Amino acid sequence: MSDGSLLERTRPLAPSAAVALAAGVAGVLGSFAVVGFTPGFPVAPVESLLSRLMPGAVVTFAITVLGDIGQKLNLAFAAALVVTLYASLVWVALAFRHRIDSRLVPVLGTLTLVWVGTAVLTLNPLSGAGAAAAAALVVAVSEFAPVVSQLTGEPTTDGNGRRRALSALGTAAVAGAVGTAVGRTRTESASAGGGSPDTEGDPGDLDLAYDVEEHLGTAMERSFRVGDMEPAISEDFFNVSISSVSPTIAPADWTLSVTGAVEEEFELTYDDLQAMDHEHRFMTLRCVGEQLNGHKMDTALWTGVPVAPIIERARPSSDCGCVM
Repeated sequence: MSDGSLLERTRPLAPSAAVALAAGVAGVLGSFAVVGFTPGFPVAPVESLLSRLMPGAVVTFAITVLGDIGQKLNLAFAAALVVTLYASLVWVALAFRHRIDSRLVPVLGTLTLVWVGTAVLTLNPLSGAGAAAAAALVVAVSEFAPVVSQLTGEPTTDGNGRRRALSALGTAAVAGAVGTAVGRTRTESASAGGGSPDTEGDPGDLDLAYDVEEHLGTAMERSFRVGDMEPAISEDFFNVSISSVSPTIAPADWTLSVTGAVEEEFELTYDDLQAMDHEHRFMTLRCVGEQLNGHKMDTALWTGVPVAPIIERARPSSDCGCVM
């Protein structure tokens, strides 16, 4: 088969491919508009899966050499996979257009397939609704754009296929811009609402908060500024994570299991840890992948339970050489 004949055979598929790809991009950004950059965002579970499946050597290279770029590449690859998934689902919906002569079939098919795919991926029906609506909008515009042109008497010398593709790309661009803007607002709102726990009405939490404020106040009084250097306590602690989306963990569902070469295996709940004696410690942390004289080194006041009493309760065996 010559290259010319192959090109002629695949050329009719180009408009549908463009529509499917545009709908896939719109679907991702439509979900972003509804749930923001949260665990309900369909890219989040894919990125998390890629991080877990990634070989240890690759993770080490990404952290120590690539740094923030490695995280962004992982996120971009996850987003590309989700776009490909949505585009494939839309392609299936468009295929039914050739079997059933109705322009509503690919629209309804896109709504159903993308919603189901996203709901299964994220276990979040709301996220699926945003993705499905945006993808279906792109398909609907591409399907009915030629009809509108015929009704308005516009010339169609460029062919319906090209008009469908351009309509889909234009709609995806507009939907993407709106989705990005709305999604960023939702992400900022979620971040603002995910700060310190509500301590009102709990004397223990109030005492802890006052204790922390007292330590921080003393540290700030004893610190000094030199030019553009940060004070003794960092105002903006660096954040390095292989996953871009932080998980949402309910305290009631969180547990700490102590197992291994110990005489007593046990499990602690979040409430158990809160009931234990805690300590405040000023600690300086530095990112292992940061270059010399880099900026990812900050100091903060950390409040927590010392690990020694927990290990003593477990009574490790004499040949136990490490704790993980």
